[in-house]
Amino acid sequence: HNNGEYCVQEDSFSIKVEPATKVIRGKNIYPIGPGVLRGQVLIINNENFQQLATRTGSQVDVANLTTLFTKLGFLVDVKENLTKRETLDLLIHFSENKGHITGHVMIFVILSHGEEGGIIFTHDDKTVDINVDILR
Repeated sequence: HNNGEYCVQEDSFSIKVEPATKVIRGKNIYPIGPGVLRGQVLIINNENFQQLATRTGSQVDVANLTTLFTKLGFLVDVKENLTKRETLDLLIHFSENKGHITGHVMIFVILSHGEEGGIIFTHDDKTVDINVDILR
């Protein structure tokens, strides 16, 4: 849903983004150059599962993150309720996206159930291990 169709509910918070008044530089600060398009953001929201409980309220998180990143100049793409295979295929496609050439940053956000150690549950109740399946 890249067209801003998310409805911010009453229990969400207001996001105000203001232009910086000065540039801060340093060895631990990633420079983002000038321009309108900062980069791309991929948000995967696993709200519904086969056996696990529904993550009620996750649409508020999606709406707030979409608003925040859009106001910061990012192109946001949201995908909902993906299986393990769909998640891994989408991540490969996202990482190879030629559109990253015109941006400064790419951001990946996943909203889901999980466990300690970087384990994320997908819509089909399978697990994705961040260290094994993503950071390889």
